[in-house]
Amino acid sequence: MNPSLESLYYFFVLSESCHFSEAACRLYVTQQALSKRIHQLESQLGIQLFESQGRRQVLSPAGKKLQIKAQKIFKQLQKLEDYFGQADFQADSHIVRMAAPFFPRLPVMPVIKQLLKANPNLSFNADSSLSPNAMEEKLLKAELDCAFSLVPPHSPKLAYERISQRKFLVLSHPGFAGLKWNETAYIQFIPTIEALRPLFWPREMQSQRVCAEADLENALSLCERGRGALYLPESFVRHRLMSQSLRQCPHPPFEHYLSTYLIWRKDLAASTLQSQFIQAILARRDS
Repeated sequence: MNPSLESLYYFFVLSESCHFSEAACRLYVTQQALSKRIHQLESQLGIQLFESQGRRQVLSPAGKKLQIKAQKIFKQLQKLEDYFGQADFQADSHIVRMAAPFFPRLPVMPVIKQLLKANPNLSFNADSSLSPNAMEEKLLKAELDCAFSLVPPHSPKLAYERISQRKFLVLSHPGFAGLKWNETAYIQFIPTIEALRPLFWPREMQSQRVCAEADLENALSLCERGRGALYLPESFVRHRLMSQSLRQCPHPPFEHYLSTYLIWRKDLAASTLQSQFIQAILARRDS
C-alpha cells in the first residue's frame, strides 16, 4: 500500500523538529494521532523513521533519506500552489482565515476535510501564534474570519459559542496507588500564553504546594517519573491514561472545566463559505 500525501506531510513536519508536541501543534492534531500516523507510515514503507537517543527522538538513516525526498515533493507542491495563487485565479478561490492554537480533540480537522471535498477552491489559513487580545483585534478588523480561544471575547461586536468543555483531573505516577488529590506537591503546567495560566490553575488550587513548573511535555515527563502530581484537562492526557503511564487520582472537591470558544464577527454574511465553516464547527461541538 502506498503512503498517502497527508501521512508524508505529517512525517515531514515532525522531521523538522523531531518533537511530537511541537509537530502536533503545527498540524492541529493530538500527539496520539500523530504517533499513530507515523507508525502506519513506517509499517507501509517497512522502515524505521525515528530512533531514540536518550529521551530524544532523532531521524534514522532511512528517515533522513525520506525527509530529503519529502522536501522535494512539497517544494514542487508549493510552486503549484503559488502558481494557482496568482491574480488570474484569485476570483475563483476562497480562503477561511482563522486563529487556531492547538487544543486537543477540537472538531476542526473533520470539518475542514468535509468542506474541502465539497469546495475544491477553498483553502484555510491558520495562525497559531496569536494571544486572545490579538485574535479579537484581528477579528474586529476583518483580518480573521473566526478564532478558537479558551476565553470568550470582550467586544459586543463579536459572537461566540462554547464548542468544547473538558473536566480537569489530578494525575500521578501509576505506583502511587493511595495518593489523594491534596496529599502531594504539584507540577504546575505553564501554558504558552501566560495570561491563560489562571484557567489551568484556578483559585481553588492556590493552597496546593507546587514543586515544579513546566511546559506540557516536561510536566508530563516529571509526573510519569513520580516527581509530583499534575492538574490538567482530561483531553490533554487521555492517551497517557490509556497507555497506563499515568493514573487518575480522586477528583478534587470542586468542579473545574476548560472551555474552548469559537469566535466570529456578528456581521459575517450567512451565505459565505466562512459562515459554512463556522456552522459546521458548531454542529460538531461536544460541550
